[in-house]
Amino acid sequence: MASRESNVVVKHGDHDPLNLLMLDVGSSTTVGFGDLIESTSGAAVAVDAAGDNATFAGVALDASESGETAKLRILTHGIVQLTVVSTTYDIGDALKYSSGANGTAWVLTKATTGADGIMWSRQYKSSAVTTLECHFNSQLVVTETAGGGLWETLAA
Repeated sequence: MASRESNVVVKHGDHDPLNLLMLDVGSSTTVGFGDLIESTSGAAVAVDAAGDNATFAGVALDASESGETAKLRILTHGIVQLTVVSTTYDIGDALKYSSGANGTAWVLTKATTGADGIMWSRQYKSSAVTTLECHFNSQLVVTETAGGGLWETLAA
C-alpha cells in the first residue's frame, strides 16, 4: 500500500514560493509528502539509486496516488530531518541515497568526497546517529556547481 507521508520532516523552506518547482508525476508513481524526488523525462519519480544526484529535484510537498496526473509541488532547497546510517557526521558532510522509497523509510549515508551526494549535514553528531538535520539545494546538485569552503562538492 502506498504511503501519503514519508519519514522526512520538512523543517524550513516550504513557505517560500521561490523554492518550489511544479512537476508532473510519473503515471505509475506513488508519491508521499516528504518523498525524495528526481525528475526523469520531466516527470517526478522517487529517488531509487545513489546515482540519482544528477536528476535530483527535491522533496515532495504533495502526495499523489498511482495514476493521478496532477502536478506535484517539489521543494527545491530547504532543511529536512531524516534517517541516516549510524556513524559520525560533521557539518558540511555530503550525504547520498542509501535506501528508501514511498512507503519505506528514506535513509541517507555519507558520500565519499561528495560523489552521489544530494544533501549536506547541518549538524555534528557522533556515534549511534539515527536522525540528522540536512540542507539540500537541488539546483547546486544537478548543475554540479556546489563546493568550496565548508560544503563539499556533491556531484563528481
